[in-house]
Amino acid sequence: MDVGGTHYSQGRSLITNLITSGFITGPSQRKETRDKCRAYLLRYPDLFPALADGRREPNAYLEHGRHADPVVRLLIQEPGSKDLPAQGFLLRVHARYDTAQSPADEVPIGRMVFNVVGPVGESTAVILHAFNSTGTGSSGSIMTPWSAGAENADVVQEDV
Repeated sequence: MDVGGTHYSQGRSLITNLITSGFITGPSQRKETRDKCRAYLLRYPDLFPALADGRREPNAYLEHGRHADPVVRLLIQEPGSKDLPAQGFLLRVHARYDTAQSPADEVPIGRMVFNVVGPVGESTAVILHAFNSTGTGSSGSIMTPWSAGAENADVVQEDV
């Protein structure tokens, strides 16, 4: 975790997911790539990172619901990247308290480019997985990539 500095966990997670799924090649300078993503977000008032209390803060954690789509779109514009899939991506953000009644957050990415309508799901989008570490609470503090197939992992009873 980047304590005391800029928080890169979402950018790092999305870069790793896109490399693993074959959409981008591994950038040789990951920190510079993450910096480029954050600089892009800082240019737009509606994407500017904010603290939990709503105050704008350039180094705040990114929110997957607000920031994943523009970050992924920026990353796949890099030379050597594959095109955005027509059905988009679906970022599934898991947390320790996921249950059938409280499932992982799902964030559609890139679907507006093609005016895709209808449900997003396993058969219609490329699935990206991330784990949002919440410590002992319900608010995330760091996001890490999670390999495909993680949705089949057993849930530890003490985490429910």
